[in-house]
Amino acid sequence: MVQWYFCGFDGQCWVDWLSSATTAAWVQAIGSIFALMIAVAIAIYSDKSHAKREKQARQSMIIANSAKVARFQGLGIGFLEILPIKEDAASNSVPFPRLTATVGQIVRVTTALDQLIVQESAHEETSTNTAAYLIGAEQVLMILRDVISQARRRAQGRRLEDTDIAIPVETREALREQHRLMTAVCEASFSFVTLLSENPEAEFPELGLSEVKDVNAGSAQKRPEREGDP
Repeated sequence: MVQWYFCGFDGQCWVDWLSSATTAAWVQAIGSIFALMIAVAIAIYSDKSHAKREKQARQSMIIANSAKVARFQGLGIGFLEILPIKEDAASNSVPFPRLTATVGQIVRVTTALDQLIVQESAHEETSTNTAAYLIGAEQVLMILRDVISQARRRAQGRRLEDTDIAIPVETREALREQHRLMTAVCEASFSFVTLLSENPEAEFPELGLSEVKDVNAGSAQKRPEREGDP
């Protein structure tokens, strides 16, 4: 083999070296190494891109799930606010059909929330804090069902469809307490969705009520058993 490093400016020497079988073998070997290196680099880049896309897709699913949770929480609060629970409410009574409809609406909201917070796309902090919301909602259902039961007992078999049901002062206060709890969680949930959109590592905001924090800290507390719809 003609040694290329002795060729200098000898053109024929270079021609002989480039046309030799040994040189071709070396060139092929070096080319194979470069091709392998390029293939490995492409594979690594592809894996990283795929992992990044998967991470972004999962984050989008988490944000979407948290947004749905917040919207359902808002719906539950809206249904509760239809009742005369505010201190300055013009009346302390509510039509019986509206009362029973409110119970059914809140049941549907809590059922939807139960399903959302156990999905794979559910954020752990969203699920934990929604448990506090659900405890408040279950308390509301228990209170309203008790009002309905008492109204039916007093009616002694008479139709209640056209009757306004008075909600006692202490009952309205109990409903307001749960309303404050549910509202605090809901407002924090909406804020959390915004934070997650900006930072995947965002933490759930502090709740505005001390009693909510107590419930949240004891998230293992058993929720009341559900009864059948009214």
